[in-house]
Amino acid sequence: MLFLSAREASLVYGPSTSNVYELAACDEYATAPACEDVAINMFPDEGSEYDYDVSNEDGVTVRDVLVAVADYWETVGADSTYMVHGEHAFTGWRRPDVRADGVVCLTADFDH
Repeated sequence: MLFLSAREASLVYGPSTSNVYELAACDEYATAPACEDVAINMFPDEGSEYDYDVSNEDGVTVRDVLVAVADYWETVGADSTYMVHGEHAFTGWRRPDVRADGVVCLTADFDH
């Protein structure tokens, strides 16, 4: 399970816990090849468009995406600690789309 805030992202797997922000992979590019802009849709089943844009002229990193998602959840007043929406928990990302302008679009997936 992932517990997420803008300062700490704890990944709990069995008896061990690690802060994702401390892992070297956190500073890797979020996409391959690297892109400057990522659009995030947190609530696709509600028919929303992309809720949040993440930009980094050097290439969007995993850390950039984690911080943006944590900020977004805190802004909308959702339970960012557990990344829960209604009765459903965040399970990962759907296959990304790439728009003609090069923006990578991430859509959240929740258990149903």
